[in-house]
Formats: sequence, structure tokens, C-alpha cells
Amino acid sequence: YEHVVGASFGALTLVIEEVPKDQLTEEQATFDELLGNREAIKFVGSTESTFMRRSVYRLIRIIMLKCPELVRDTYRVMAQALLSNCFAEADPNAHGDMWDAVLLLTKSYPQVWAIDEGGKKAKSVASRLFEFLGSGKCRLAPTISYPSILALLANLPPAIVDDMSFQAAFGDALWKGASTTGAEPGSRAYHQENVGLVSAICECFSFLWARALKASADNTVAVGKAASKEVDRLWHFYLQHSESFEEMAVPIVKLYEKIGTLSIKYAPELLEKVWTHASWFALQRVIGDGTHPIVYLITQIMQLGGGGVLVADSARKLVVGFCLLAVQSEDKGISQRLIQALSQLAPDVVFQEGFSAKFSARLEGIGSQQEAIDLVVSRAQYLADTSVASAAQSIDAFIESSMQPESDAGWRTVAGVLAAVSESDFAKTNGEWRRDARLPLLEQALVSGLPSLPGGADEVLSSSVGAPSAALIRAHGQALLGFFRGAELISAQAANDLFSWGCRVFQLYYEMQWTRNVTQSVSLEAWTGATCEVVSVWITLSRDEVAGPRFVRNWLSQPAGSLGLLFDFATTSAGDEEGSMRAKVHPQARRCWAAAEAQVERLGMGLQLAQALSTAISGDVCDLRAAKDPRHLARLAHAVYSRLCPVEQRAQLAHSWAVDARPWTLAINGDAQAAGMSADAYLSALCTAGSSGLRQAVDDHAGVSRSFHTLTHWTAAATRPASVPAFDVFGLSLLARHAMFASEF
Repeated sequence: YEHVVGASFGALTLVIEEVPKDQLTEEQATFDELLGNREAIKFVGSTESTFMRRSVYRLIRIIMLKCPELVRDTYRVMAQALLSNCFAEADPNAHGDMWDAVLLLTKSYPQVWAIDEGGKKAKSVASRLFEFLGSGKCRLAPTISYPSILALLANLPPAIVDDMSFQAAFGDALWKGASTTGAEPGSRAYHQENVGLVSAICECFSFLWARALKASADNTVAVGKAASKEVDRLWHFYLQHSESFEEMAVPIVKLYEKIGTLSIKYAPELLEKVWTHASWFALQRVIGDGTHPIVYLITQIMQLGGGGVLVADSARKLVVGFCLLAVQSEDKGISQRLIQALSQLAPDVVFQEGFSAKFSARLEGIGSQQEAIDLVVSRAQYLADTSVASAAQSIDAFIESSMQPESDAGWRTVAGVLAAVSESDFAKTNGEWRRDARLPLLEQALVSGLPSLPGGADEVLSSSVGAPSAALIRAHGQALLGFFRGAELISAQAANDLFSWGCRVFQLYYEMQWTRNVTQSVSLEAWTGATCEVVSVWITLSRDEVAGPRFVRNWLSQPAGSLGLLFDFATTSAGDEEGSMRAKVHPQARRCWAAAEAQVERLGMGLQLAQALSTAISGDVCDLRAAKDPRHLARLAHAVYSRLCPVEQRAQLAHSWAVDARPWTLAINGDAQAAGMSADAYLSALCTAGSSGLRQAVDDHAGVSRSFHTLTHWTAAATRPASVPAFDVFGLSLLARHAMFASEF
């Protein structure tokens, strides 16, 4: 039955759609008989079948689109059937067809809303609309029903739509329906319903108030009352559903723009009345949990132009009021929330009206150091859009104001600011920032704040000299990271001073491990922590994708870069009794060496690393007279020479070592001293141990084994150990070590 009825209406719809209009009018009598038949059109109110109802909706739609005069004598029957039943439609799948039928019929025959039948006026039709809106049925299909309401209002007879009592009842019905939903709170459907409702309310009342004010100046008071009431409702609904505040703010801002335009054209007092109430409400609620949504909405209104310029000016004044509240509020939570929201959403007001410094002082006063740092970076980012120099100056000034003599808090602030700036978008993408962002006050504070270091490990351990603070070292690390990433925050000389100072801290700790009175120092734990911080800085620099290559290249060029000491620390055991204090720094050293070595491998600088290590170890052996473990020379040959140095460069490296016998001579003497032997006895032992390796080296075509004069010196050293000259010692040491520690020799 349902199929027959629905398909019959569908067939009639197809006929009207396909047959030319003039042929349709020729059959006017037939259509009058059919479409004027109450029994036929009653199926629009069928409660059993959505299919039948949609078939009638579609028939009405095509008639109104194709040939509305086809029902000029029967539209009353059709309208009564449709308007008496359509607003009870509960199937969201039929809402699209239903609204098409209602809107097109209303457009063609608006008088259907004012039909007088048996003393029942249009109020009965409007009441059905209000029941539909208040029942929440619009929320079943919000993307269809809510946008259709404005189109309906635009086609209703003026006598109805301009009646203020109609408008009031209309608004009450919409808000009543707002509280009725079947969607799960927080779901996408729930979000669409709320945004659709707010959009419909803003669009409809903009339309209604404009009609009323345009029609008569006498409506000003009534419109003002209605506007205050509806805007108040909007604010409450907006805050109750703040999870969708960004989407809901769009139509609300347009409503305020319309109010501003209407105030300019018709009623200057309208904006004042509406905005005074809104301002009071916003100031009351902004101190609660609605801080961000309220500030967001006001700042969006503040950006209006054109007809909204008056309301934009009022919004700016309200934002200034928010800023004053943020500075003056005794409640720390309110200040924090307001400052965060205002800095993010209203940077023009915060940074142009002088609130930035006040906000920073307030945040520091309540102990919100990170928020203060974020504010500094936000201001710098804001200024960098127009002037990189101004942005850098603002950061530099904040750092200077935060510095306190011998205070870790000041250095923590410096480290935090530099870290935040380094990770900010403008520092990464702004080419001018990388080139021009000099911070002279920062450089002065860093260089002048370098603590004096003891002359040696004995002085540290005997007098319990205080270790450098971790906060200071972290500040150095962030400054160096920015420098090696290409942002010239500090000069190359300052960067070199900071790096050299860190190397000296590491060197002192290295010396301590060989000092007998290690346990006498009460400051050893602090020095261990400081050394770990220094190595941690090196790890960060070596691993950084941008800074790493530049840092490692610079490190290899430093004659006093503690490279040899780090190599020794990283490649020796941390567990022996004499070196037990290594255990705390050893893991960091291993990670640091691995990071640096990985960069070297990527850069293809194995030869430079081997040469730098050779030079560094030579200097270390000469300078560190307390060092008792020069075996790192052998590990150098095995770990670096044979693995990182390209094959074609090994001969070049061997030749460079052959030119300078000094490091190897000193190393042999150190080995002999560590073994408790004289240098001559130690050399004899090496000759015996290395003879088999020598025979293999003679047949090897790589490196130094091809040097006949070196083999001659080996022979001389082996036969005359008691009077071996320096260069012969070098030859003996080189070949013996290659034979003992490098598999390919």
C-alpha cells in the first residue's frame, strides 16, 4: 500500500517535471480535481510512512518550481494539509524535502500563513512552527533545518514577520529547542547542532531587527530590549558550550557587526545598550572558567571594520580592561589565565599598549617563570614581523632585567628564554633573525659571568672549591646552540670563550680522577654534576641536525678542546677502583663521543678527527702530568685510524704522524712508567711482542708498512734498545702499536 501510494505521487511528480508547462495548463481541470482532493493530499500527514510523506513533499516542490499557477485555485487545500502536518515531521531524512515544500509554497503563496478558516488566524500556523522549533526537531537535521528558518522568515507576510510579539515568541521557541537534543555531548553531531542553532539565531534576528528599524523609528526601544535579551542568551549559550567556541564565535561576531551597522543607520543608542550589558557580563565571567572563550570572542569583534568599526572600538576598550584586570587581580589563577589568553589573542593591545612588561613582572611575581618566558617570546615574534632588531632588543632587555648577581634563578631564566627562542617559528624561518639577532647584553652577561676556575685538581680537592652552577652551564649551552644553528646571538669570540671554559671544567674533572686525595673533597659531587652538564651540552650540540656539523667542525679545530680527554673517558672502563669516580660521567662521555663520531662519519672527516686526536693527546700528555693512562693512543689507532679514516687517507695520516715523534715518545715513557719499567726495558718488551706483527706489516700494502726508512728505524731500535734516539722510539712505537691493536696491520 505504501509503495503504491508513494510511487503514484512519484509518477505524477515526474509527469509535471517532464511535460512542457503549456501542456500542463491545458489539463488544468484534471489537476484541480486531483490536487484539490483532500483525500489525495492528506497523505502528506501520514504517520505510518516516511516514503509517502516525502513523495507528497516532492510533488509540492516540483509544482512550485515548475508551474505554481497550476494550483492557483487549490493551493488552500494543499497549504492546509502541508502546514498542518509538516511541522510534526520527526524523521530527519525527510527534513530536506519538507523544507523545500514549505519554503517554495510560502514563496509562491505567502498568504497561506494568514488564511482565516473558521475564525482560526495565522497564529495557529505560526504556533505549529513554534512547536516544531521548541520541540528540538530542528536539531535532528541541524545542517538543513536551521539554515531554512531564515529563508522562511524572508518569505512570510510582513504583517506576521514584523509583529514584535511574533518575534519574541519565535526567539523563545528557538531557545526552548536548544535544550532538547538526542546527540551525545561532545560528539560531532552535538557540535553541529549548537553551531547551527547559534548561526540561525544570529542570522534571523539580524534580519528581523533590520526590518523593524527600517520600518519605523518607533521600534527602536522594542528592538533594543529584544537585542539585549537575545545577546544575553547568546553569551550564556556560548559559554555553556565553549568546546565549540571558535565556530560559534563566527556568527556572533557577524551579529555584532550588524548591530553596529544598524546603530550607524537607524539607532545610535542600540549599540550602547547592547554593548553595556555584554561588557558587564564578560567582565563577570572572564574571571571564571570562561577566560579563553570570552577573550577570543571579544578579540574577534575587535578586528571588525566597515560598519562594525564602532563595536570594534568598544571591544578594544574592553580588552584593555581585561589587561588591567590581569595586572591588578590578586588571584594568581585569574592573572595567569588572562595573561595567557590576551598575549595569544590580542597581541596588538598587549604589546602596543605597554602591557607586556607589566605582564612579565606580574608573572615573575607569582612564580610563573615559564609563562613569563613564553610572553617574551610571543612579543619577540610579534615584533619580528616588522623589525628583527626590535625583537632582539626586547629579548635582550628582558634577559638583562632578569639577571641577578650570582643567582641561579637568573641563569635559569636566560636558559629558558634562549631555549624558547631557539624553538620558536620565527627563529627557525626568519632569515633576517639568523643574520641580525645580536644580543649584546646577553653576551656581556655570559662572558663577564664566567666563574674563575682553579688552577688544578689538587686545588679543587684540597680547598673544596665550589663547582659552577648547572643553571649557568645550561645557559651557556643554549647560547652555543643558537650560535651554531646560525643565529648570531653572540659573537664568535664569545662562543669560543664559553666553549673553552666548558673544556676547562671537563679537564679539571679528568685530572681529579688521578688524584690520590679524591675522597677528601666535599664538593666532588657538585663538580661531577657540573661536568655532566658540560658533557650534556656537547651531546645536544653534536646531535642537533643544524648545529651539529658546525659544532663538530669547530671542535676539531680547537687545539685545547679536550677531545683527547673525552676520547679517553669514553673508551675506557668505568669500573676499576682507581677510576671509580668515572662511573658517574662515563655514560655521558660515551654518548657524547658517539654523537661526535657520528657527525664526523657523516661529514667524511675521519682524517681530521684522527689528526685532531693526535694533536689533542700530545697536548694532554704534556699538560696533565698526573695522568697515568696514555693507552688511549693505542685505542686511537684502532678505533679511529682504522675505522673512520678512509683507506686512501691512511698513508697521509701515517706520514703526518711520522713527522712529529714527540707525542709517541712521551706516550712510550708514560706507558713504561705505568708498567713500573724503565723506558729501555719497556721498549725491549714491545720489540719481542711486536715481532710477529712486524712480519705481517712488512707484507701489508697499507699505510706506514710501505715506509722502508721506518722499518730501518725499527731494526735499529730492536738491536740497540739502550741508546734509542727519539725518532727511533717513534718508529718502534708506531709499528708495535699497529701490530698489537689494529687488525689490518
